[in-house]
Order: sequence, then C-alpha cells, then structure tokens
Amino acid sequence: MHEASLARNIIEIIDAHASMVNGRAVKSVTIRIGELTGVYPDSLLFYYSEMSKGTCAEGSVLVFEECPIKGKCRSCEMKFELKNFELNCPQCNSPQFDLTGGNEFDLIKMEVE
Repeated sequence: MHEASLARNIIEIIDAHASMVNGRAVKSVTIRIGELTGVYPDSLLFYYSEMSKGTCAEGSVLVFEECPIKGKCRSCEMKFELKNFELNCPQCNSPQFDLTGGNEFDLIKMEVE
C-alpha cells in the first residue's frame, strides 16, 4: 500500500511547483517507474485520482514510463537488460554484474493548461 504515500508525495511536489505555473491546472504528469520498485501503476493511479481532488492536479492524467531492469557485467563490461530472471551476462555468461537501472521512481514532466 505504499502507492498511497507515493501518490501523496507526487501531489505535494505538484502543489509545491504550482506557483511556478501561476496556479493553472495540471493536465498530465509523467512518472518514470523502474521494474524493481514494486509499484503497481493501477494502484498508484487510483490513489492519485482520489488524493488529487481539490488540488490543481485534479482531473490530470498520470502517465507511466516503465524502465526495465538493467545491468553492467563486471567481467566484460557489457550493458544489458535483465529478462525472465536470467541473471548472467548474455555476452560472457558471468553471473557478476552491477544493477544500473530498474529502481527509478521520478516525476519527469508536468503538462499544464
């Protein structure tokens, strides 16, 4: 149920920046969400819709940009996406890699009227 607190935080960020857009209504908000965050977009959308009532974000569309899990091999330095729980480098088959993506959660864009 952490989606409720995330929705609240998104709305707080929007409200904090509302003065920069002269209090105009927000039309859409784009959020970047990594696969590793465990965030359920449908649940976040529900809480956002409910919690934005009475704010400049009321009625705005929440847009999701999903980010895959990415890694960089420690042996051959190849950058790759991790798919289907395959945890080895696709080039050299090494199991040693560093995560380089998939844990993002960023508000990246707001569109206002």
